Amino acid sequence: MLGDALLANTELNSLRLDDAIAKVKKKKLVLENDEKTTQRQFESMKKMNGNSFWPKPIIHPNAHVNFHSPTFSAIKRCGFCFQGFHCNDIIVTSCKYMYHPFCLGELVRVTNKCSISEQYFHPNWM
Repeated sequence: MLGDALLANTELNSLRLDDAIAKVKKKKLVLENDEKTTQRQFESMKKMNGNSFWPKPIIHPNAHVNFHSPTFSAIKRCGFCFQGFHCNDIIVTSCKYMYHPFCLGELVRVTNKCSISEQYFHPNWM
């Protein structure tokens, strides 16, 4: 009886471990795809195509710069489809979240709220 319980427990732990391994493999594939995309973008930047991080944007001389609050945007995944951005196709909304133009069009067609922050888009934003 004790042996059967131990065997069942071991099989259950094995199934949990298999599920955890499958999840990690999926995450690994996503990271590998992101790495390939980033590498392609980097190679494109070396050839002076696509995005460029140099020269850095010039801040207006009369602008007050707060070094504790960054003056740049960290590009994350699209707030609608959660995919990365590939061909400079980024729209920053009034609530500071980023979308593909098509994804934002689909979102605005249904609602005028950000899918992440749940804030309504500012009327003067567009």
